[in-house]
Amino acid sequence: MKIFRIISYAALFAAIGLISCNPNSLYRAVTGITLNRDSLVLCVGDEFVLQATITPDNATEQPIITWSSSNDNVARVTNGVVTSISGGTAHIIAQAGDKTATCKVVVGLNGTTWKFIINDDYQYVLSFGVTTFTMKFMTNGINQSEFSGTYTYHHPNVYLYGFDDFGEQYLLTGIVNGHQMVFSDLEGFIFIKQ
Repeated sequence: MKIFRIISYAALFAAIGLISCNPNSLYRAVTGITLNRDSLVLCVGDEFVLQATITPDNATEQPIITWSSSNDNVARVTNGVVTSISGGTAHIIAQAGDKTATCKVVVGLNGTTWKFIINDDYQYVLSFGVTTFTMKFMTNGINQSEFSGTYTYHHPNVYLYGFDDFGEQYLLTGIVNGHQMVFSDLEGFIFIKQ
């Protein structure tokens, strides 16, 4: 009887050992990686922090996330921090093992507003669309005059094309430096990105 109990305990401990030592019984593989954004629109000089999430969050192995950009001339990435360099499109890629996630980054002026404030009462407001711009002269918050046209942007240069009140075509040339846009044609007006 004593021998039978010893054999039974030995078999029980062996079975427990096999279950707890079997790596496949508790192994949870990484099934994917996601980013907090799948697309971004930035101006030159902007920064944005992308956050990567590995699924499942209780994966047995947590692989190191590596970051890369499809075009370092447009946008660079370091540990998830995206910095826009010049106008264009880049794809930021986060990779964990054999799983990847991508964020499309468009660097340009579309959707941005810039202001040149003369004083508390007078200011110029410059707004950009996809290919068009509008510049308004405001007095005490009231639009006094405005003109619009088309633009091209090749960092750091921005070119505004349009017609003045007399039907004459004009070209204004500006330089983008971070969150500032300076127009030498407008007596050195410095517009600040809002």
